[in-house]
This record gives sequence, structure tokens and C-alpha cells, in this order.
Amino acid sequence: MNTKAILTCLTLIVIIAVSACGGAATPAPTQAPVTKPPATGVLFDGGRDVPLESKPLLAFSATLDLPEFPPQMEVDQFAPQSVAFTLPEESRIQGSPPNALISITVAPFTTIKPRPKPDLTAVSVVELGPNSSSSKIEPGIYEVLIDLNSTDPSVSGQLSPITATTSYLVNFQRIPQMLNPERTASPYDEFKGLNPPPDSGASISADSVCFLVKTGGDPDYIRYCSEPGSVLSPGLNLGPQYEKLKDTISSVAARFQLQNAIQLDQTISMMESGGHIQACSQFIIKARAAPPAEENVCNSDVVVAPVTIDHFNEAYKEAKNQATEGRFSVPVAVLHVFQKIVISKGVLQPGDYHMDYWFEFVGENVQFFAATVSGFEVPGQGQGQEREVINQQIPAVPAALINADGTDQPGAQISACKILGKCTLFQQVCP
Repeated sequence: MNTKAILTCLTLIVIIAVSACGGAATPAPTQAPVTKPPATGVLFDGGRDVPLESKPLLAFSATLDLPEFPPQMEVDQFAPQSVAFTLPEESRIQGSPPNALISITVAPFTTIKPRPKPDLTAVSVVELGPNSSSSKIEPGIYEVLIDLNSTDPSVSGQLSPITATTSYLVNFQRIPQMLNPERTASPYDEFKGLNPPPDSGASISADSVCFLVKTGGDPDYIRYCSEPGSVLSPGLNLGPQYEKLKDTISSVAARFQLQNAIQLDQTISMMESGGHIQACSQFIIKARAAPPAEENVCNSDVVVAPVTIDHFNEAYKEAKNQATEGRFSVPVAVLHVFQKIVISKGVLQPGDYHMDYWFEFVGENVQFFAATVSGFEVPGQGQGQEREVINQQIPAVPAALINADGTDQPGAQISACKILGKCTLFQQVCP
């Protein structure tokens, strides 16, 4: 096996509709996002905005040079997807290591071939950061092994140490997948033309890490998700730091009267800016030899929390019934953006926002077609007043796969800023 400078996530951005708070229908936007002072957003013309690129890779804190990771080959061994749960700058402790704000980094292997019974199969490498509040978890890089032969709903797995010394047993939920008809049967060429699911992938939620494996059988794809409460549960392991994230997003939700609608325990935090991820990787690589002189740049771009499924369903039904122009929007999340994020049609500036998904009637069906954010751009100290932003479009596509049994996946996942089954900002792949 080989190593690939790893991937980072994430992920995210979320919730919208100044008048959609509480689920009321919002008129279809026909003008550029409005700000006071004048808007800097882009025109939302009702079209699809598909991500044009994938997020760059995020490096590990150590070079993997064990026999199964030959030198010069590490980049070829991992799937072109990197996910990481990160923390904001305010969580930094003076003198902390370079990856102190990275709770967990995941890099799935490109090719996964099940080993014969009773052996476990290696599916990924993960790095557990030094920021866990539990002294029972040893920071370091581990290989993730899972029983891919079992067809039981819960299968055994293990974290085998690479740079650490402790091994951890972890159970995984085995969840068969199916192709998402929102892509395969979409009336929009932009969605139908997206690439098929990858052979492997990974995602991080607040209480689990999931690994996607293409089996070549029936079902063709299986998602293996660590059971909540394990060493792969970022929210639990971060302790007080995770509580601070929830406090941050709670105050944002209150600005939009959504404080009783969000899933606080599904809050996620990540880097989303491609340039920021590259800078973090370079910082980590330099730190392998000696502490870099420059400032640590590995902190979050955004923290996000999704609305509850019940709130979404109720808001969807009400907005659909009130739609008068053939389309309507529904709030799906709230987010706080710490640093600007460059997207395909402009820049999402630091501030407090809520995200909406937009739907329209196509014949007898209702189709998802776009995502926007609304809220308040918050300038730096001494740089003027907040500016209101209304319906700034962000890239968004339906996920490539859904659970075959019809159950819901976690409301927010770090992989492609995945919120309620849609991927926003980056990563066309979106497994």
C-alpha cells in the first residue's frame, strides 16, 4: 500500500431564506444577492451550479514509510478525496502541535479487495489528532480494517496503529447503497452528466466515520459506518471543544429563528477553501522536520448544523403548497463562515448564514435544482457594518448514492459539505 497526501473536507455550508424561517415559501429570486452596502454576490437566475473542482489533498503529520507504504508511491494509493474534522482558531492552545486543530483526517484507499475469511480488510488510513478530551485515545495514524465478508447489519473492525502504539476495536454498521434517482433520472443534463460513484470513499459526521466500498456484487456499493461512541466519534471525543462549536452555531440559528429546528448534535466543522487546504498541507509537511516559523493555518473555514428531518419535511410541505411561481425554497441548515471561501460564482464572505434548497415543478414531479445562502456578511474589526446577503447561489448536486433501505444518512457530513443528501461547494464526486 502507499500513501497519499490527504484530503480534507469539507465540507459545508448551509441554510437560508430570510423569509423561509419556519418553513414559509420564498419567492423565486430574480436579482443578485442584496447587501447593504451594495451587493457583491452573483445573479441567481434559477439555473444549476455544479461544482467544477474537487478539494485538494490534506497531508498527514508523518510520512508513512513502512513496508506496505513504499516511498514515492504514497500519493497513488489513496482515493482522490480527503476529509477532515477541524476546529476554529479560537480553539487553539498556545504551543500546540501543527495538527492541534484537526480532530480526525481520513484517507480511503483507492482499491479495496476483500481478504479471505476470517481476515479483516484494510480500507483506509486515519489520523486521530491531539485534541481529544479523552486521555484514553492515543493520537496518531492508524490503518482501518473492516470485515467485508460478513453480511450482518453490524460487522467487526479495528484501528491498527501505524505511528501510534494502541489498537482499538470498532464495530461498523453495514449499510447497502443504491444509485440516487435524483441523478440517474434527473431532468437536468448537469446532474445526469455527473460522474458515477467512486470505487471507494469516506465521510465524517459528528458521531461517526463512514467508508464506501464498491463490491462488484449485489449490492454494488456498501457503506460501513462506525458505531456512535467509538474512537471515530469526533463530537464525543472533542468534549468541551465540541460544546463550544454547538454554542457558536446555536447563536447563529437564533438570528434566523431556527434555534429549535437544528440538529445541534450533528454540528460539523471543516476547511472548505481549496487555497486554505493547500496552505495547511504545506504547513503540516514542513512541520514534519521542524516547527515552521509561520503561523499555523490549519483551522476551520466553516461550522454547520443541519435542520431536523421533521422540520425539513414540514417546511417542504408548507412551501410546496404555497408555491405560486412553480418553484420554492426550504431551509436546510445554518452556518458560520470564519474565512472567505472561493466558489464557482464568486466568494462566500465570513458571516452568519442559513442555507436553502430550491425545488421546482417539472411535469408532475418536484425536483431539487439549486442551493442558496442568505444572512449577514460580518466584516473584520473596524471595517464597517454587517451587510445583508439574500439568495447567493452556491454549487450543489444530489449525492451519488442513498441508503437502499430508504433510511436517512446523517444530516451533515464532511465529504463534500453534504447536507441532507445534497453536496454543496466542492466535490462533484459526492458519494
